[in-house]
Amino acid sequence: MVANESTLILRIRRTIASSGELVFLESDFSGYGSDEQVGRAVARLISEGALVQIGEGLLAKARRNRITGQPMLDANGGFDEVAKAGLKKLGIAWEPGDAEAAYQNRATQIPAKTVVRIKAGETMPRIAYGRFQLLIEPL
Repeated sequence: MVANESTLILRIRRTIASSGELVFLESDFSGYGSDEQVGRAVARLISEGALVQIGEGLLAKARRNRITGQPMLDANGGFDEVAKAGLKKLGIAWEPGDAEAAYQNRATQIPAKTVVRIKAGETMPRIAYGRFQLLIEPL
């Protein structure tokens, strides 16, 4: 267990910074303190803009936008990359939607939204951030 909240926040911040991961589950930090302590530390990191919530218990690395000062996803591929990393983190089997599959096969139309197909039997949580939402295409 961690002695105090500031130490816990620092430990989580270091884990986030040193990790190659874009997405975390709140439970990834459960060994750092009690559920209440971790919940408070994560809430503080969200309020500081170091993390953003993209789903229930699903968090993404964030940074402050230099222009607006608002938190934004810290991923070169934006929401698309973060949403797919979230699916992987949750262990959900997926494949690209029709538009992305066509683009990967040299179509010239760039997909405007993040759309995936979920393998049969998977339960799909809502993954969203701001005006972006992961959409599910029927199989």
